[in-house]
Amino acid sequence: MLDVRRLRLLCDLARLGTIAAVASAHTYTPSAVSQQLSALEREAGIALLERTGRRVAFTAAGRLLVQHGETVLAALEQTGAALAAARTGLTGELRIGAFPSAIRALLTPALITLGSRHAALDLQLVELDPAEVPAALLDRRLDVGLVQDYDVVPMATVPGLHSVPLLDETVHLAVAAGSGAGTLRDVSRAGWILAGPGTLCHTATLKLCEAAGFTPRARHRVDDFGTVLALVAAGQGVAVVPQLATAGMPSGVRLLPLPTRRRTRIAFRQGAAAHPAVAAFIAALAPLT
Repeated sequence: MLDVRRLRLLCDLARLGTIAAVASAHTYTPSAVSQQLSALEREAGIALLERTGRRVAFTAAGRLLVQHGETVLAALEQTGAALAAARTGLTGELRIGAFPSAIRALLTPALITLGSRHAALDLQLVELDPAEVPAALLDRRLDVGLVQDYDVVPMATVPGLHSVPLLDETVHLAVAAGSGAGTLRDVSRAGWILAGPGTLCHTATLKLCEAAGFTPRARHRVDDFGTVLALVAAGQGVAVVPQLATAGMPSGVRLLPLPTRRRTRIAFRQGAAAHPAVAAFIAALAPLT
């Protein structure tokens, strides 16, 4: 019989790439992870990994076990959801990851609704960039989270996760009201207000500018869209902003629609769709979009 905890470590190794990364995700030592994977190989009765110094690579049997392991883990998640649904009342924790503009416009009203309907449910919200949500879900630091993609930055399929659509919105170029700009090319020499490197918004801006034939020159680096729009209004630069971020936009900003859209989805571990807390969260968000 294969140990499920060890099977999870093997699947995490396929996702994260190194034993050190798996150890960090589980707060183990690398040595402990290696020992657990060796024990899994003994249980399987076949080599799952090829070790060359500190590096490991999957054997054909290892890749096969990862594939089936994802199915097993999803089935366990589904079983947990079924047991939770069999209980009377909705209790326990629901750990939610979301980006700031969604927290203001969508999550805060949804949390009020959830709190009034399910007073015993412990709602825990963490501000997180969409790019970080998949790993947090798979590492079991979150139960649900908001993920995104743009036409110019498509969402990659992540094994072990499932998602449902939440929001599809226009993306704008924000310029000062007095600017005569009409296209991205018109602001190719402007100072730009960019999000932090590695964030989805930063990547999308770079892709849009690249398609227009230039690399934006960063004047300011700011992640909060409210601050970004205030800086644009003050003549401090231009920026790419999604529709959701323009609620309560300051005067002095003009928006130019861009040829891309941003989509937001509610993500959770595969098999968790029927969990009553996850289902309640999705239901609370649906009327708000």
